[in-house]
Amino acid sequence: MQKRKFALLSLCLACLPSAALANSSWRWFTKTRPHDLLPAAIALTIALEIYLLVRLGGVKCRKWAAGSVIAANLVSFLAPWALQYEEYLYSGWSMYMGFDAFLSKTPHYQVTILFLALTLLFELPVLYLLLRKRVQSKKRLMLTAAGANALTTLICAGMERMLCRGQW
Repeated sequence: MQKRKFALLSLCLACLPSAALANSSWRWFTKTRPHDLLPAAIALTIALEIYLLVRLGGVKCRKWAAGSVIAANLVSFLAPWALQYEEYLYSGWSMYMGFDAFLSKTPHYQVTILFLALTLLFELPVLYLLLRKRVQSKKRLMLTAAGANALTTLICAGMERMLCRGQW
């Protein structure tokens, strides 16, 4: 009986949020921060995704593809940062820190495998809803959109790690 109580107490304690942020040990070696690359990353991502959806995904109308990709990317670029910012505020470190300061002071790269997962989670449904009537094969559309997002995320992560150097 005691073992069960101890196990239950341990499980409850493990579920409680405990945040620790040791910014003092992280150091950026370059003046460029990951969020400084955001405009170039957005432009590259949108251009490449439009090209791939029209060329490989079977989307007939380029203007419709461009509008859909821009709308989907707005959702997918903002969602991961908004979730990260909300989590940072929840940790209680600074309720008054603005979003720009958050991006400048947090010691981590922005584009990770979690970023890809969130991008796929938010962007694919938007693209599907906006483009499903403009293609012959919905499966081809979804595979192309997923592949294009994986490719652009990989390119953006590479850019970020090559141009923004930092370590603990």
